[in-house]
Amino acid sequence: MASPTPKSKRTCSVSSPPRVVLFDAYPHLLGGAQRTLLAVASELVARGEPPTVVLPGDGALATAARARSIPVDVVPLPAVLTRFGRSTTGRHAVAAAAALPIAWARLRAAFLRSGAALVHAADHRGALLAAPAARAARLPVVWHVHSVDVEGRFVERTAGRLVGALVAPSAAALLALGAVP
Repeated sequence: MASPTPKSKRTCSVSSPPRVVLFDAYPHLLGGAQRTLLAVASELVARGEPPTVVLPGDGALATAARARSIPVDVVPLPAVLTRFGRSTTGRHAVAAAAALPIAWARLRAAFLRSGAALVHAADHRGALLAAPAARAARLPVVWHVHSVDVEGRFVERTAGRLVGALVAPSAAALLALGAVP
């Protein structure tokens, strides 16, 4: 009889799906990452495990989730953390870094309030915001990377150390994330 193959630390086997929180840092968009989040949410609903979508603001994604009867928890974050379009530079970057502990505390409270057993964070900004909060709540994190065009590797190294699993859209994207531990 062959010996069983050891499982990687990044695999998980459960008899029933855990209660999932889906976090996206871009509530104002309804692009590919947000549509993927909605597809995951819809599949969980179909399997009898409705997730909660946690967002840092209202917008197109919240509207689309509510239209599918998916619960949405809007957790307002400090305004400096809701700057988009690569505009968090210079003094804004310093202010954003200083605001992170507030964001993590608010998100941690939301994750605990939801009764989640797992947090699914979309993209780099989502991982940077959700992963520390989830870890503080002692929840595993799945990081769903949709793009790999982030300058620098700090976020990838940091997120890679905080998440339990990584989902990449392709082998090429996974190779581009070479800095992830």
